[in-house]
Amino acid sequence: MHGEGFKPNFGADPLLKSAHIRHPSNTLTFIDEAAMSIDDGVLRVSSVVRLRRHRLGCTLSGIHITEQQTMKYYKALWGGWLVSISVLMTVLCLGGAAYELRQGSWWLSLALVGLTLGCALFGIRGYTVTPDAILVHRLFWATRLPLAGLESAQALPRGLSWRGIRIGNGGFFSFSGWSYVPGRGFYRVFVTDPNHKVLLRFAKRQVVVSPCAPEEFIGDLPIASHAA
Repeated sequence: MHGEGFKPNFGADPLLKSAHIRHPSNTLTFIDEAAMSIDDGVLRVSSVVRLRRHRLGCTLSGIHITEQQTMKYYKALWGGWLVSISVLMTVLCLGGAAYELRQGSWWLSLALVGLTLGCALFGIRGYTVTPDAILVHRLFWATRLPLAGLESAQALPRGLSWRGIRIGNGGFFSFSGWSYVPGRGFYRVFVTDPNHKVLLRFAKRQVVVSPCAPEEFIGDLPIASHAA
């Protein structure tokens, strides 16, 4: 038997993990198997679904459904300002921690070391564009930015002034947090190089990132319009 006549419904989500259909004699389960490979910096995920018949405990042949999704990674380059500020702050914090420890202020020393480690942990290593989100890679994890509601993306000119009110990290391993620029509104910021900024406009929010190849990054985003 090769599964003739069985047409499983995957619904709206193409990445089916498992599903069941019933037949007068058997219950059939679709079991997802994923395989990943990297080709020229592109992570390809291949999802193969096998149809298993419970009563016989065997895999039916001839039913293979393959689904592919592409996720592309962009490195976050460090600009000159970020390198200078990070080196200076690291020397000041760790040097101050050593001095305070010798003075007996172990709590202040620990706070300075914690500040350095905390900013390093939240540093930005790169960005991955997936079909439904942008992953901002930190030191050991990734912050997920859903792409739902994305209306446009624009590579910002080099040297464009973004002076305003900032809440967050101003250059200790990243420029990240929130920023308010008069006349432009509020922005969520995940930047390492101000010369590679990309502005993402959503229906109710704005986000700024800095991938190594802004135009290519914009081209990989699932949006109808790409602002020049």
